[in-house]
Amino acid sequence: MPHARYAIIAHGDQWMINIDGKNYGPYATQSAATRDAIDTAQKAGKGGFDAQVLIQEADGRFATRWTYGKDAYPPAG
Repeated sequence: MPHARYAIIAHGDQWMINIDGKNYGPYATQSAATRDAIDTAQKAGKGGFDAQVLIQEADGRFATRWTYGKDAYPPAG
């Protein structure tokens, strides 16, 4: 199954969605970027992709925030 990974990254005082090395945005808040990334990942998952949304932590590492088929859509909160 092909992969679709959407990474939420800080970009100055804004947020971006990084997909395959290309940034999309900017978003004023991390939650706005995350919401759009999850919506897009949901569509990719329905299209047959193994879709995930990752968030870059303060230490630079990425944590999985949402996974298609595993986490609720739309996510609570």
